[in-house]
Amino acid sequence: MPPWQDLVLTVGSIFLSLGLLASITSEDKPSVWTSVTTVLCMVAFGAVDVSLRLYGAMAAQGFGGVLWAILAVQVLQKHRQTRILK
Repeated sequence: MPPWQDLVLTVGSIFLSLGLLASITSEDKPSVWTSVTTVLCMVAFGAVDVSLRLYGAMAAQGFGGVLWAILAVQVLQKHRQTRILK
């Protein structure tokens, strides 16, 4: 059985990731810098999780990092489209 810390971090990361789905499907997006810095932090947190053998937390944070990366790409595409239309 995984340690309770793995369960707490896994459930918390999944909960936060579900909240990101609204941003992915919405026209309103966070700043690209918010997305990029969050992706970098999620990668660092995932490395720490692996070193502590918190594999559920690592997977859930990896999923959250992918969602933040999707948001970053969406913001960059939106900025490119805006420049093209001007």
